[in-house]
Amino acid sequence: MKAKSINGKSPGDIHSALQQSIADGFKPTLAFVFISIKNEIVAVCKILDRQGIQIFGATTGGEFIDGDISAGSIAILLLDMDPSHFTILLEDYRDKDPKGVAKEMALTAKEKFSNP
Repeated sequence: MKAKSINGKSPGDIHSALQQSIADGFKPTLAFVFISIKNEIVAVCKILDRQGIQIFGATTGGEFIDGDISAGSIAILLLDMDPSHFTILLEDYRDKDPKGVAKEMALTAKEKFSNP
């Protein structure tokens, strides 16, 4: 598995950085995204989605990448992980017991993977 980190202050920066990171044939399948709430979240998601990259992310009050800390920016770790080795589960747990939701998600993961 190969990993590359990219960052920027805008969706345009991310688009450029992503293009540079895949220019050598790198084909990321998963992105860990940390983005300021002040930034254009939907636009960044669309950029990654167009490349077939699944997204796991969070809004943050500060972003860090490769030892640098910034605010109001976007930090992304790209991985070329085999898609059969992971799944992203999403469950709305508002008005639900978080422990119960976690248990349901764990059971779903156990069904999907023989050796989670």
